[in-house]
Amino acid sequence: MRTSEYLVGFDRFIALDWANYTLGLLSYPGDEAAKMSELKSWLSLYISGKEASQKTANVLARLWLRATPEISIFKKYAVSLAPELRKDELMYLHWGMSLLVFPLFHEVCTQVGRLLFLQSSVSRREIQIRMAEKYSNQSTIPRSVNRILQTLVAWGLLQEISPRELSAKRQAPSNILIKAWLIECAVFSAPSKKVSLHGLYKNPILFPFEFHEDLSWIVNKSDKLFLERDGNNLEYVVWLDM
Repeated sequence: MRTSEYLVGFDRFIALDWANYTLGLLSYPGDEAAKMSELKSWLSLYISGKEASQKTANVLARLWLRATPEISIFKKYAVSLAPELRKDELMYLHWGMSLLVFPLFHEVCTQVGRLLFLQSSVSRREIQIRMAEKYSNQSTIPRSVNRILQTLVAWGLLQEISPRELSAKRQAPSNILIKAWLIECAVFSAPSKKVSLHGLYKNPILFPFEFHEDLSWIVNKSDKLFLERDGNNLEYVVWLDM
């Protein structure tokens, strides 16, 4: 990913209700401009200041309203899946789409996951330092990292154990469609759209989630993934180009 992709992105706190409302707008009639106008009007009830409301609307629009051809299959599927889910399960859709739309969100989740595999908690400062080392020429990174961490706490995927320390608040989805969605998003977002089955169990990007089934069984329930075995008898989970 080019560094320039990180300049504009997930730079606002996103409350779960705001994301839910934006997702719901996809089912309403009207074009993107009409839905954006409705979103701005609705957000103004909850966010003080026109500029702050506008910037938050821009993030939400990128998340759900704006056409993104390369991931359109995910947005269409999310819209069809959402009515079948409980309200508390919609968070999984937002997490997956954020992973695909915002490279910075993906990288923050990856860094958090790597650290949490080594230790029980992470500090905001640790994540900021890691991101600054990778994208040192961008002054907006520390603020954006804080917004993403704040959002993950609000979505119930991280918990604050002190003002500076965070730990995982792992979720165990019960819906097989959600489990497949999470793995689909993780595999699609991989550089080659291919992840070893063994590596998937410890994939840092999936740090907030627990899967109690064999992951190969979940993969076989997906119509977008397939298992591939190489010459060394290693299994890989591969995205099926649609």
